[in-house]
Amino acid sequence: MIHICFNLDEKYVNPCKVLIREIIATTKEKCTFHFIGIDKRDMGTTSTCVFYPKPDLSYFNAENLTNYYYFSQAAMYRLLIPFLVKTDKAIYLDIDTVVLKDIKNLWDKNIDLVGAVIDPCNLFHNGRLGHGAESYFNSGIILFNSKRIREEMPDYKERILKAQKDYVLDLKDQDIFNIVFKDHITSLGYEFNIDAHNLKENDETKAVSKEKDKAFNDPTIVHCM
Repeated sequence: MIHICFNLDEKYVNPCKVLIREIIATTKEKCTFHFIGIDKRDMGTTSTCVFYPKPDLSYFNAENLTNYYYFSQAAMYRLLIPFLVKTDKAIYLDIDTVVLKDIKNLWDKNIDLVGAVIDPCNLFHNGRLGHGAESYFNSGIILFNSKRIREEMPDYKERILKAQKDYVLDLKDQDIFNIVFKDHITSLGYEFNIDAHNLKENDETKAVSKEKDKAFNDPTIVHCM
């Protein structure tokens, strides 16, 4: 069973239904879909689903969660996935993604605590956060090794709070993910998160250019960000 998570509100119900149909049409293995932040009555789906309509956000810093660029409190729900969705593994997908191939290709990846695709602006973001190069990932598509996260980071919530206290978080939840999992990220191929921002950079190596060419010609997930 493949476990796939979404966080959304009523505005994104129809795009999410389209995404689910894509996944079902391209994936041979059965999937369970986990919806965070929306009620079953609003989603109105008959697929194999689990709902978490009112996740507990009490341990977040409410002051920092309000009026912070364009990020709402709901955008923080994905941070809860490893502890809210009690499965060994879980995939998180943004609603603005298109799944073109069997998502089991992503599910079967061997990863550390999280697997994700390096963000095209990773050098800028790493400089902003003071991290090493080639480590900042895009949080639109994430594979969680949830069981290991729960075992190895029992202080996960405290790490989130510390990140809010110690850093200026321009990209709220994405920054927090990168801070908390800094030394436990497995970089996945570009084919799992293709978007227009992943075009070639002037300073990238030939190896990276070759990887991007291959991914653009045969993508698994396209991200319409």
